Amino acid sequence: MNRPTRRQAPIPEVLVLADHDRDRVNKTTYELLAAARRLRDPAAVVVGIPGAATRLTKSLASHGATSVLAAESTDAAEFPVTPAVDVLELAVRETAAVLVSATTDGREVAGRLAARLDAGLLVDAVDLDSSRVVTQIVFGGSYTVRSQVTHGIPVIAVRPGTFEPEEHPGEATERELGLPPIDPAASARITARRAAPRGRPTRTAMSGDGAPAPRGAAAAHRGCRRHLYRSSAEQSCTVSGRVREQRLAPCRAAASPIPPCTTCRSGAVGGDAVSRIRTCQSRPSRRPTA
Repeated sequence: MNRPTRRQAPIPEVLVLADHDRDRVNKTTYELLAAARRLRDPAAVVVGIPGAATRLTKSLASHGATSVLAAESTDAAEFPVTPAVDVLELAVRETAAVLVSATTDGREVAGRLAARLDAGLLVDAVDLDSSRVVTQIVFGGSYTVRSQVTHGIPVIAVRPGTFEPEEHPGEATERELGLPPIDPAASARITARRAAPRGRPTRTAMSGDGAPAPRGAAAAHRGCRRHLYRSSAEQSCTVSGRVREQRLAPCRAAASPIPPCTTCRSGAVGGDAVSRIRTCQSRPSRRPTA
């Protein structure tokens, strides 16, 4: 088995914070690498216990990482978030952007890193182009926004599931980064770990009239939220707009126009027309009799 060589390499222009469980790279990291390749050659930053980067380098290289920055220390397993923020702050000096997954920890890493660097922060990105313009879906899918950082290095939190992982086999060089010492008094510490229960009940989100909500609509079509948002963008509409049209379609089909009354020539739709016709028929005729 050929182990990756550890040598000094130039800092790549796009940093990707690798999300892993020590022995396996999570899918969200592969999505970040696919997004980062739209900008420049990506580098995966692995923060973990000693030996973690060596086990993950081959998998990261197969998805496009040109280098792996290893920041390994026993403190990485005891302190959440802080080690990742410290390492990214050290490695970010010559980069074009920093990409993290918009998970609970990823959002905190992105926010704290942007505050330290006095840089721009973009959260919940669903698309990214070569000019570092980010597409975001805001207000529950009601609006599509295109944003760009104009000051400092962009720190972008990408919504999980919005990019398709792409295999891009290659070789990755491994570079060591020193993990700064962590002040226990200024950082939270993990004191115990418990396995989370597996599985969750299956459910489909539905609106009040039976039309699928954005999450439910994607599940009903055996798709995912990524395809739902992209298909809506191609049709120049929002997800909430599509759901609203689904809700209004039955009402429009049922609301057929009623012919106008022969006496008063008034017309209406639905139950209001019936009341007007009855009122009209009860009125005495004003036409002169012959």
